[in-house]
Amino acid sequence: MNISPYSQGDSNFYMSARMRADNIFKDYDFYKEIFCNNEIIFSNFKKMVTKYRNKKILIIGGGPSTNELLNSDYKKVFSEYDYLWSCNHFFLNPILKNIEIDLAMMMLEPDLKSKEFLDYCEKFNPTIGFELHNKWQHEKVKYDKLFMMQTRFYGIIGVCQRMIIFACFLGAKKVGLIGLDGLSSMKQKNHSFEASKSRLPSISREDVFQYQCDEFWKNVNLNYTKTEIINIGRQNNYHRVFLERNLNEK
Repeated sequence: MNISPYSQGDSNFYMSARMRADNIFKDYDFYKEIFCNNEIIFSNFKKMVTKYRNKKILIIGGGPSTNELLNSDYKKVFSEYDYLWSCNHFFLNPILKNIEIDLAMMMLEPDLKSKEFLDYCEKFNPTIGFELHNKWQHEKVKYDKLFMMQTRFYGIIGVCQRMIIFACFLGAKKVGLIGLDGLSSMKQKNHSFEASKSRLPSISREDVFQYQCDEFWKNVNLNYTKTEIINIGRQNNYHRVFLERNLNEK
């Protein structure tokens, strides 16, 4: 069963995304220097490109391989990157809550008024990103370091994949990934940010998830050949097209 991961935008993404972004974020002070083409839209263009181009970025997802790393020599791995990125409830992890995450994408689940989130932001002052959702229009977030970003590739496989596209688009020299372990671990409630997390993607069929993972890596392999990408998490079937990329580069 093939369900397109590009369901959030068709060939007119650059138009529909800009219209939605203008409507949702127009009253936010951060909403400026908007870059938009048919693959991605994001704000703070000059600042983002200047900061992250030619840098090494590690993207930390909530899958079980993140805890496996955190229970080993994670400090050595983290030291090999210029910036750490994460998402959602990362600040609930007992180790990550004491580590500086430079940028984090927030979807709809986290409570941005919670003590845990506010304490983390006060301590580390991360850059917080939002995608195109009406929630951010109705629930104004007051924070100094905000931006918005969304890729035309969307699907059900998670925000970390969209963050990989974002990092590559900004011209990152190297992108590492950990905690992108796929649907099986989600169904087992094996999560590094939330104990016994039970929420699943809107479509939780294995064949659909695998198809969208394959399409994701085909997209990245085609469009972002200059960025070195390293999976320091589990080598599983969800990343089989990524493994093909490595073989072709040798």
